[in-house]
Amino acid sequence: MVLLKLKMNQKAQASALLWFFRFFLIALVGLGLIGVVAKYNGIEINRKPIEASVLIDLIIGCYDENLNSCINFDENIFVKYGKQVYGNENLKVLCEVKEKGVKLKRDIYCKETKIFDKKTKSFIDVFIAIA
Repeated sequence: MVLLKLKMNQKAQASALLWFFRFFLIALVGLGLIGVVAKYNGIEINRKPIEASVLIDLIIGCYDENLNSCINFDENIFVKYGKQVYGNENLKVLCEVKEKGVKLKRDIYCKETKIFDKKTKSFIDVFIAIA
């Protein structure tokens, strides 16, 4: 009878030890997931170069002479397409100041490129500023 009670007690201790081990593993995995999510959400991604590329694609895809019919320009976008000017012209001035090396409070992305126009069969200068 004493041997039977001793074996039952050892099984209960092993079960309790396994329960603590399982709890430790689940807690470790949970804390790892929380750490990965917190690190990923803390990364700052500069999306302005991507927005400028999308804007250039929209300009290329616009077949109208007036870009306002294809693109909604707000106060955070400036586009100079050939001789036509769209959006907030103050951003162009801020880009010129930024090129001179002045630090700005507002982060501005400026890009100058050329786009081939199929109608005129020539390249058109495009300047984009995104705040």
